[in-house]
Amino acid sequence: MPEIRLRLTQAGRSFEESMRVKAKRDGPEAEIIQALEAFGVRVQILSDPGVPDLLVWTPRTGMQLLEVKSRFGRLTRKQQAFTKMPYTVIRSVEEALRLFQGGR
Repeated sequence: MPEIRLRLTQAGRSFEESMRVKAKRDGPEAEIIQALEAFGVRVQILSDPGVPDLLVWTPRTGMQLLEVKSRFGRLTRKQQAFTKMPYTVIRSVEEALRLFQGGR
């Protein structure tokens, strides 16, 4: 979960307050993570705005970035602007598992 630090000023004094803000996750993400892990895929959840949702790895496929969207979900502008590495948009467990069929 990302941590946001706010600098607040009160009566001429500054102090920091930490707040934990839960990132919004797309609908099928938890189910997709569970299925991928059961299939032997290592999964790391990513949380920075605009960055794909999951970093996944298997010995056969190496590392891949996945962006999880609901059935009709659209990429945000920040997600569309993410061009640092290729990534795959997935919308279901079936799509996710299809990426890793044929060995682990």
